[in-house]
Amino acid sequence: MEIIGYLSLVGVGVSLGLLGVGGAILVIPIMMYLFKVPVVLSTSYSLVVVSTTAATAAFRQRHRIDFKRALAFIIPSLVGVSLSRGIILPNLPSTIGGMTLEHAIILLLVALMFTASIIMLSEVKYIPDSEDDKLHLKVAVLAFILGVFLGILGAGGGFLIIPVLVVLLGFPMKEAVPTSLFITALNSTTGFLIDHQDFTQDHWASAAKFVVSALIGMTIGIELNRKFHPDYLRKAFAWLVLILASFMTWREFF
Repeated sequence: MEIIGYLSLVGVGVSLGLLGVGGAILVIPIMMYLFKVPVVLSTSYSLVVVSTTAATAAFRQRHRIDFKRALAFIIPSLVGVSLSRGIILPNLPSTIGGMTLEHAIILLLVALMFTASIIMLSEVKYIPDSEDDKLHLKVAVLAFILGVFLGILGAGGGFLIIPVLVVLLGFPMKEAVPTSLFITALNSTTGFLIDHQDFTQDHWASAAKFVVSALIGMTIGIELNRKFHPDYLRKAFAWLVLILASFMTWREFF
């Protein structure tokens, strides 16, 4: 199964190279079902893979990143990541609402995956809302919430960051995608640095192989990006996420 796992991580990298966002949400299921990694450790591995691949992708498009305007999102999201990874997650009880902690995390991840697939399948056009007098408060609250989710789940959430950048902060799409990658890389790195002390030498060795696999895939995806229409690819990826979320729901809760 490990060979399939590494090939799947290559696929995650391919999707990130093709679409710019979205692939990271598949890392945790790959860790859980193909590498048989416990859920919480899977989130740590995900943070490593996401931070590296997102940073690499963002660096390639760094001339399109609006660092100054992104600060309105970055600061509260970093607070959320730090709070959830450093305080909330380590102190969560072993059972929550009759579920184990592992199942509670899986439930949140499945909800995020369903949300991601619906957003990517929809034909919603994001329209900037410059008339909102509570703009900065809304951005701060949403960024904080997304940071908390990222810290707990280890999933990038770029598909949720982009609408906030476009609708509330007025980013054009060509700047929103690389800026969301930069934010995702920064948040993921912060989340991992908070709990990296729990990593053993074996964990680091495994993480290195996971990252290399994803980066190989991303290189392939970047090359393929010139040959395929991104809208069709986005819909195909959305269906994959939807099917996988349905499978996880059936396997874990029924």
